[in-house]
Amino acid sequence: MNLLLRCRRCGKGLAQRATVQSIAEQFLSLFATHPFQCQICGHRFLAFRFSSLYRDQRAERREWERIPVRFSTAFSGSHIRGEGTVVNISKGGCKIDTDVKVQVGALLYMQLFLSQGEPPVEVAGSVRSAKDGKLGVKFLRVAREEQRLQHFIQQRAEWLSRLR
Repeated sequence: MNLLLRCRRCGKGLAQRATVQSIAEQFLSLFATHPFQCQICGHRFLAFRFSSLYRDQRAERREWERIPVRFSTAFSGSHIRGEGTVVNISKGGCKIDTDVKVQVGALLYMQLFLSQGEPPVEVAGSVRSAKDGKLGVKFLRVAREEQRLQHFIQQRAEWLSRLR
């Protein structure tokens, strides 16, 4: 169950239950007040919600909701060079389908081809998982020059929320 709240900062309906990060948050959760984080602006806040509604989410390790996409990527690293297809993305990283064998922990420099006719977004990432031709990549830093990537993710997240 993926229950989303409206963010108190940006007003979008894309805030979801977040992981408890302090003793204070743990204590407040005894009184049905839990941490939430906006999937658009990243704002973190507390809200009163009965925890039984969020049991399934508690086990979710990911901080950011994954958004299904389909676009090309080219990547390179130490003794690695390849191409693939990004099949989902979030503010924290992405999943890539590829035929190239890549080791967990490898650092990659990636070019994300978000749309035809525009230059790719360039971002660095660390391979967190590699299995059956799928790479889980965590973005190491998404600097201001990657605002196009953040804007792309925001547009897709808003579009996805309207479908729900």
